[in-house]
Formats: sequence, C-alpha cells, structure tokens
Amino acid sequence: MLARYEQVKRQLRLMLIAANMVRALLEIIGAVWVSWIKWKTIHLEHNRNLHVF
Repeated sequence: MLARYEQVKRQLRLMLIAANMVRALLEIIGAVWVSWIKWKTIHLEHNRNLHVF
C-alpha cells in the first residue's frame, strides 16, 4: 500500500514538473509573439510615416 502511494506521489510530481515546463514554454511563446506583434506594428507605423513625408 505504501509503495503504491509513493508511486502515485512520484507520478503526480512528474506531472507537476511537466505542467510547469509547458506553462513556462507557453509564457515564452506568448512573450515572443507579443513582442513580434509590437515590433511589426511599430515598423508598419514607421513605414507609413515615411510615405507621408
């Protein structure tokens, strides 16, 4: 019974670690995505301003 409990505990810990890794990955992707959109928007605005003058 105790061995089974230890096994379940280990599996839960591994799942937690995996979930944290996935979350970290998603946060990184999200940050890159947002910064890319900002960069793109800034450059589009910049180009539009160049065309005006």
